[in-house]
Amino acid sequence: MHEQGRGAGPARRGVIIGAAWAAPAIVIAASAPAAATSNVVNSDVTVISSVSIGVGWGATPNSVGAEISYYLAYDADWTAAGITEIPATLTITAVRTDVDPNETYTSTQPITIIGSGQAVQIIIDDIPPGEYQVSYSIIADAVVGSDGVTYQANPASGGPTSVTVPSP
Repeated sequence: MHEQGRGAGPARRGVIIGAAWAAPAIVIAASAPAAATSNVVNSDVTVISSVSIGVGWGATPNSVGAEISYYLAYDADWTAAGITEIPATLTITAVRTDVDPNETYTSTQPITIIGSGQAVQIIIDDIPPGEYQVSYSIIADAVVGSDGVTYQANPASGGPTSVTVPSP
């Protein structure tokens, strides 16, 4: 607030009123259970244990691929709701850096994230020779638990890794 004839800063009363409104909101948010404040529970339940990105992994020498190991890090709220697997989409993206940075190639595939872990390869075949920045992302689907609450795993991603794709 600013009162006529005073300095340009906020009035003391305005600061006190603002602080009074902010403090209870923090206490209320901290004391409320996740399901009561929202019908969606977010969590970092997808854990990447290793990633390897390389060239020539596909059907042609001018391909880019990644091997990604991942698993579901069980969260107590998720397991209590009966969630033991999460459907997701794995995407690998190669962005050309030597000619046109708008030249982008992608490959996607569905995966299922479970607690025991998996490793999967994802390939982009037949891309032009050149320099690329390769990255990946895992986007999980929302899952409704046995408690009727929607659970959404936060996305996981990595890269970019620089690679050179040779001529075939």
